[in-house]
Amino acid sequence: MVESLKDSSKIVRWRAARFLYEVGTEDARSALEAAADDPEFEVSLQARMALERIESGEEAAGTVWQQMAKRERT
Repeated sequence: MVESLKDSSKIVRWRAARFLYEVGTEDARSALEAAADDPEFEVSLQARMALERIESGEEAAGTVWQQMAKRERT
């Protein structure tokens, strides 16, 4: 999945960063750091979110929409 962060398609790069947000480990750190400088805002943002999650050791909280839905249920 790390290699997909370099794909020519921004949607592929975004999905790779999203996947690594969910299940990425320290092994993905250097690739995510590079992707954090992606020219596409969505890719860069998702890569930074993945890095923050990995660095903090927290479990993935889901997408913004998933987080909002969870908050509404509680």
